[in-house]
Amino acid sequence: MNLELNTFESTQETKQGEAYWDLLEAKRKLEFYLTQYEVELSAIERRKKLLLWALEIQIPLIGILILTIIVFAVFSLFGSFANLILIAVVLYLTYSSIRILVSYLRHTAKIEADNIYTLTQEQSDVNAEMGRVREAIHKIDLVLALKQTVWNPNEPEELTTARLREEAFEEQGRKCLSDISYELTFKERRADYLYGERVK
Repeated sequence: MNLELNTFESTQETKQGEAYWDLLEAKRKLEFYLTQYEVELSAIERRKKLLLWALEIQIPLIGILILTIIVFAVFSLFGSFANLILIAVVLYLTYSSIRILVSYLRHTAKIEADNIYTLTQEQSDVNAEMGRVREAIHKIDLVLALKQTVWNPNEPEELTTARLREEAFEEQGRKCLSDISYELTFKERRADYLYGERVK
């Protein structure tokens, strides 16, 4: 009879230990996801800046090429063939600049974007997911507080009562892991490609 009691106690302790390590593993995973979401936010900002950078390069280049065309035409330099080539380049750069500007305005929600997943939507989704992940980490921390062995006079009475129940930690741990199961999967959806962006 004594042996069976010891076996039960050991099993209960083992279950609590497993729940504890599962919670710690889930917390580590969520903290890693939080870092990944922060990286995604910086990638979104970088993609927006690349669009602006392309405009900042192309617009002055168009101006320089137009001046060059005018100089070539006024002084009859290099003949009309050179001017035609430069005009073709200016037209292409103008078309490209317009497309980049429209892409930037669509992805930053300045103009309506139908049927595309924009950078603004991605940023909003990532921020919402980070909020859910932070909330899940907070839930885990609350359950892990049940495992503390040192009584804190400032802790809520219901936490003290729950901590004194042997099976409480395992029950709460499993319930917490079940509640946050959605957050334990990394959500990744990239905004649709911007104009001029290379597929990697």
